[in-house]
Amino acid sequence: LQLRCERLRQVRRREATRARSSAQRYVQQKQHEDAELQAAELRLELAAKRAQLTGLLTEHASRLSLQGKAARAAEERQREQSLEAARLEELAAERRRAEAQR
Repeated sequence: LQLRCERLRQVRRREATRARSSAQRYVQQKQHEDAELQAAELRLELAAKRAQLTGLLTEHASRLSLQGKAARAAEERQREQSLEAARLEELAAERRRAEAQR
């Protein structure tokens, strides 16, 4: 009877050890799966952020280009206005000289 009880205790201990081992493997596997899922989500989020950044950089470059064009056009207008003002000043000076000679 005592031998039988001892064998039964040994069997129960082995089963408990197997159950703990199985539970630990399950927990480790679940943690690994969770980590993989989180990594995949982070990769997707990073890809979305990269795409967003690319779009923003493209838009920024476009705006800089437009600003550059606007600045060049303003400089050209300023130059043309300066030339026109100089031409009008020259015409006025010629008129004054012509009137002075009469």
